[in-house]
Amino acid sequence: MGDTCHVCGQPLDDTNAVNCISCGRNIHFQSSDSPGDDCSHILTRPNVCGLSFMCNPCFERTSSSDSIA
Repeated sequence: MGDTCHVCGQPLDDTNAVNCISCGRNIHFQSSDSPGDDCSHILTRPNVCGLSFMCNPCFERTSSSDSIA
């Protein structure tokens, strides 16, 4: 694949690479049975059948703005 995770800077491969639903950048998704830090959060949305992923920076930014409002 040749890309790197924009959160941790480590190389991505086809097994653990997902795109952030907010910024669209490539990030790691670590399943519970694989070692490593989580660079993303899993999101479920009522209007989408399936899972979405959001990188930690976008998730933190979204969470911060939600708690301010």
